[in-house]
Amino acid sequence: LTQSICTAVVPLCTGVTVMLLYELRAQQRTSDGPYKSAIAALLQPAAALSPLSPLSAEVWEGAWLARIPDYITVAWLQLDAEAGRLQIARVMDGLDSPRVFTRQIPLRSGIFRRVEEELQQIQADNQRLVRGWATKPECGTDEGKRAFWAERKHFDCKIQELASKLQADILQEWRFLLTPWPSNCKVVDSFFESLHRWLSLEVRSKLGQLSLSIPSRWVLGLLYMQAHHLLLAEVASVLAAMLQAPGRTVCNDECFQTLAASMQEHRRLHEYEHAGPDRDESNPRADADPGPLLLFVDPALAHMPIEATPFLRTQRTVRAVAHNIVLHAFDRFGACDSKHKGRKGYYVVDPTSPTGSTTGNSLLRELGNGGQTQWVGHLGAPCPCADEILHHLGSHDLFVYMGHGEVLRKLLGPGLVQRGALKERAKDSPAEPLRAAVVLMGCSSA
Repeated sequence: LTQSICTAVVPLCTGVTVMLLYELRAQQRTSDGPYKSAIAALLQPAAALSPLSPLSAEVWEGAWLARIPDYITVAWLQLDAEAGRLQIARVMDGLDSPRVFTRQIPLRSGIFRRVEEELQQIQADNQRLVRGWATKPECGTDEGKRAFWAERKHFDCKIQELASKLQADILQEWRFLLTPWPSNCKVVDSFFESLHRWLSLEVRSKLGQLSLSIPSRWVLGLLYMQAHHLLLAEVASVLAAMLQAPGRTVCNDECFQTLAASMQEHRRLHEYEHAGPDRDESNPRADADPGPLLLFVDPALAHMPIEATPFLRTQRTVRAVAHNIVLHAFDRFGACDSKHKGRKGYYVVDPTSPTGSTTGNSLLRELGNGGQTQWVGHLGAPCPCADEILHHLGSHDLFVYMGHGEVLRKLLGPGLVQRGALKERAKDSPAEPLRAAVVLMGCSSA
């Protein structure tokens, strides 16, 4: 029952406002009436909604998770600032039906606020650096650009230091719940076979016969996969949480330290035993072939460089806010179509430059080598108008912008983007949702 409640409730604790606004805009676009009509339609009982609408019963019951492709790992990061707790939730891979495991992590008093203030200071220092360089006469010269980027390395180092604090003080040892699941079923089976042997040899000898629930065994399996990447004390802490019987102490701290050391050693032996002759030593997890991580991030954490943490830096991570937007994206692009055949792309590059910069021309050459995608767009001035860009955002699959962020913000304000794309160039034509995946490159372009 608890797992069923978590599966239904956890997704609705992040991005619910975005979810409702997204549906409200969709209802407004498909109706000729004003906002009141769209709101009335949105607030109808779930049974009256379209079966394809993410606001149908599958959302409230958590059944929508079954529509996510198996090779994608789904997780949530949610912060309760007042209670001083971080919650990590994760869809348990490999089960017949989607179930969500959640873990609340107590944070030290004021630690999140201190990390947040440090990030704000780093960003303020960087903004002063950028503005200062913009006023220098040598800023446009090659020597000036080299000096600027050399100074910029200090900013990168500060961000990496902050990301390490974010991992150690906020995500803590339970960060392993964000580990993508191996896509190779044989690899998964070998991990759980090794875990079963370790439980039989080590745990039962110290704790006796244990009756582990499916979630507990699943979490231990994921911990086993990552044990050699965690500190000894971190592994011991997770083992204590998962193996300690509620209300009674079956093992002291020293015992769990011993079990943690045993698990790490057993995991290293597993790595050695399953190493093939062509194994890449620089990437010891290449044989596991982990899939991408789809990470729903609470708005309170959205400004944090989560992907820059040492643990996630080498993983393929995609942020998400609301599940209905994710489902629409999968339906629109076809999640299993890895070759992207027949895609159409639109670009706007250096819209304030008369001829386009050298970097812009290099980008276009790269786009031209992008395989099956057909590209059209603008290089250099004059900049296309907002209606033209919105039209292509509604009719193309990809949109690439490279240039000053201020130009893009003036072109595409929040009101225009939320209105949607015009099916035809006429202003009185009906609007439709924007369909293009967007890549923005340039200072503050996002």
